[in-house]
Amino acid sequence: MPTDNSFSRRTTTERPLPVFLHQGHELFVAEPGRLLGPLIACIDAIHRSGQSHGAVTPCCVMVSTGGVINLDFLRTR
Repeated sequence: MPTDNSFSRRTTTERPLPVFLHQGHELFVAEPGRLLGPLIACIDAIHRSGQSHGAVTPCCVMVSTGGVINLDFLRTR
């Protein structure tokens, strides 16, 4: 098994934010701050570093089954 966590990255199921929410993740629908806090922090970090990013749309936000946003994916959009 690789030691660089590539195995866990390959097995994590990620989906766009709208699909994630429509699949019944009630906790995140009821408490959107659980998703929005990390997203806002990522956008702020990108801006502070002088980088730019594309349009931040729900389909550009990939979320794992556990509700973790793939911030690296967002940085590359």
